Amino acid sequence: WVGVDIARGAVNEAVSRYNGMKERRFVARFVAADATRVPIWKHIGPVATGGAGFDLASCQFALHYGCGSEAHARMMLWNIAAFLKPGAHFVATTVDEAALRSRLAKSPDKMTLSNEHFSLRMHAPLPASDKDLDFGLGYDFALGDLVDCPEFVVPTAKLQAVAAEFDLQLVFSANFSKMYDKYKMKAKYNRMLPAHASQAEWDIISLYKIMVFAKRTGNHILDQPVKAMYPPLNIDTAVTVLGDD
Repeated sequence: WVGVDIARGAVNEAVSRYNGMKERRFVARFVAADATRVPIWKHIGPVATGGAGFDLASCQFALHYGCGSEAHARMMLWNIAAFLKPGAHFVATTVDEAALRSRLAKSPDKMTLSNEHFSLRMHAPLPASDKDLDFGLGYDFALGDLVDCPEFVVPTAKLQAVAAEFDLQLVFSANFSKMYDKYKMKAKYNRMLPAHASQAEWDIISLYKIMVFAKRTGNHILDQPVKAMYPPLNIDTAVTVLGDD
């Protein structure tokens, strides 16, 4: 298992949580780096699975930060795909550009959205068609005290084209609201769903979507399940910090 975050503080927190686990049944490696600018694997190599590759890559509520330029998206996807096994998946959650376009069309100025929980202001108008949407279209987003920073609209068609260069194929995409409708009656997932969310909260939830990419080819072999119990990590030595150079 390898975890990457641009914020050293968040990585330190992840190390602390790993050390706090009752059973540590997987090898963990932590990296503080900007995955849109740094070729991570050229620095740390195929770690944690003995060179055999990974079954899953996950990027939750952060894919949009890698869409400031095509170059940043390409580096991000290279880092994601480099050590995925054939048939492995990359799962991401991000703002749904179709939902964003629909909501902005109903906004008086066509540029802003807000309620008691969040605010969003486009840096430039969102194109009416996905084919005209490119990397680099930014917006300012604030979510209470949790988030207050610029993000970028994910140009799905362009992102798919870049992902294909690394043998990643989009196999599933759906808005959170559709995912909720599909799984809300299934007992396995019902306890995790926001049954009591307010309309204002649903206005935020329904701005997001899930995307799943599959790794089509590669040269990795399956690794064996890890059954060992691993010791706690020293936070001073467990984190690899990488810069742009």
